[in-house]
Amino acid sequence: CHGAKPPPNPEFTLKPKKKKIIQQNEGVPATPCPPCPELVWRSCVGQHIGAERMMVCSDKSQFSCENLCGNPLPCGNHYCTKTCHAFENQLRGSEACEDCSLPCQQEREPACPHNCPQRCHPGDCPPCKVLIKRSCHCGAMVHVFDCIYYNTLTAKGQESVRSCGGPCHRKLPNCTHLCPETCHPGQCTNADKCCKKVTVRCKCQTLKKEWVCQDVQAAYHLTGCHPKDIPKTQFGIGLIPCNSDCKSKVQVVESELQLRKSRVTEVQEPDTEKLVRKRKKRRERVLESKETTKLQKIISRAKRLLLYVLIFVILVAATYCGYKGLLWLSDWMNEVDERRQRYSRMK
Repeated sequence: CHGAKPPPNPEFTLKPKKKKIIQQNEGVPATPCPPCPELVWRSCVGQHIGAERMMVCSDKSQFSCENLCGNPLPCGNHYCTKTCHAFENQLRGSEACEDCSLPCQQEREPACPHNCPQRCHPGDCPPCKVLIKRSCHCGAMVHVFDCIYYNTLTAKGQESVRSCGGPCHRKLPNCTHLCPETCHPGQCTNADKCCKKVTVRCKCQTLKKEWVCQDVQAAYHLTGCHPKDIPKTQFGIGLIPCNSDCKSKVQVVESELQLRKSRVTEVQEPDTEKLVRKRKKRRERVLESKETTKLQKIISRAKRLLLYVLIFVILVAATYCGYKGLLWLSDWMNEVDERRQRYSRMK
């Protein structure tokens, strides 16, 4: 593969050198050629760029560069993470790349927040059949859709599908009534055009009339008040001026209230006296119960004396028993010593 090196040209050398006689081995017929000693660059078994090594031409051994394989896996999304190895069916010691066991990380089309349930695979993901919940616009019902069906709809289609078809149950912002339209997205548009009837009263609530709700709202706007700030119980009260009949009725009502108050106070006065008497009696009973007699004092003192005597007797008995026990223990120890001495003499 590589011939012998030619001799150096003396014309291009700085110093004259003696010509060397190069003996070329002439091949003998029917004899093999000697191994090639030239150095060549040889790549690793994984054919990685920049991992070549200088090797003798006649050395046919393969080597691994110890880098990651990096070949694309059959899934087409990831790469082999094994160390440098020979390709399959390339050499005898070749091995196949690893199998991809990672979950699928592709983006679904149409866009979907759910991940693909399959493992990493080539091609497109299957359609998403996860059930998603979406409430209607008024919040009275909850719909359940397939993810692929709901996400393929347009914005208008999603709004129409989410509508429950019933009346909107949301409260209007400027009055106490509910929206009469069918379930719709966004805010209620006819908030200032409510056509329901409202009973309007004067301040004393004797006169009453029926107005349309939008007229009531207009009357509140004229007075400088916003209908939203008025409570539900006071809505429509005070919009009609009072008449002379209202004043006479108010006077009659006030007189009746005064009579009722006077009767109530008269009925309650004797009750208060009875309560005071009962309280006094209870206090006297408590004081009497607290006052102890002389006999009770003598009995309590006698009990204390008996308790002290009993404690003293117990202490005396305990000391006597302890003293007797010590004497018995000393006698027993003396007997044991005498027995030991006798036993030692007998030996």
